[in-house]
Amino acid sequence: MKEISTLTHSYESAFSPDDQFIAMVTTSKVNIYKTMDFSLYHSIPLRNPGFIQFLANSNLICITNTSGTLYLYNMKTMVMVKRLVSAKNRKFYESDCILHNEQLYKLANVKGENTLLAYDLRSNSFKECLKFDGYYANMLQHVPSKHEILILNVDGKYGEKEQLIIYNYETLEKRIWGFQEEASDYTLNLYTYKEEIYGYSMGTVVKMKGFNEKVLIVDQEVFNVQDSMITDIQFSEIHGLRVIVTTSKVYITDINFQVIQEIEIEFGNHAKFNHAEDLLILGSWSKNKIFKI
Repeated sequence: MKEISTLTHSYESAFSPDDQFIAMVTTSKVNIYKTMDFSLYHSIPLRNPGFIQFLANSNLICITNTSGTLYLYNMKTMVMVKRLVSAKNRKFYESDCILHNEQLYKLANVKGENTLLAYDLRSNSFKECLKFDGYYANMLQHVPSKHEILILNVDGKYGEKEQLIIYNYETLEKRIWGFQEEASDYTLNLYTYKEEIYGYSMGTVVKMKGFNEKVLIVDQEVFNVQDSMITDIQFSEIHGLRVIVTTSKVYITDINFQVIQEIEIEFGNHAKFNHAEDLLILGSWSKNKIFKI
């Protein structure tokens, strides 16, 4: 990999589906750059932006702020075309949203119940996809190839009970997993790779497996780093790589977590591949580095 550019710091990044743009979230705005030359295309001032998603045709970008409000902008005109806010009986959670096939999926508390909502961009209407008991819920991962959304459901004000819900928005099927006590240390940072489930906490990555088809347990520790904290993990299917971001260094590993390369980075907080998987962003609180693969 070769470093080809640096950009201002951010704590979240996303490539447009056509890979022509990179959107980066800072504390007070979202900067959008052209990937052709990494010049600034547009800057959107916004109070406390959190997450960003592009529509599949790259015509819309959706930004969620930390209060859960959703802002949709036209990518050609950069004009805001829709603003979705919490209502009396529908409080959006601050977690990420998902844009897929003209549907915007968002978690909310609806009349006291955790609910996965789908907002239809064509009819401008909400529908309830999934309801489940709990105090709070967080969207963990979207797996487009499998039409799945991973949701962490927290039941009880102090998180006494947690569940992993895997919801398929094509078949409308759901799988629900509880956690063995040891596995509960990793619930905030779960992700799937093919048919495998992983979690990370502090400096450790573990592989999990199902027990009696109801409970996730820690199968084995697969990666550990001393004196640093893991902040993100991304993977490339094309190149068979995993990118493990820590607060002091980024580790590029093979699919078996064997380290291939180490990259020094101060206060690393996220990584992101573009869709062609020939560009990689390594984000930090100081500056973002762009690598060509």
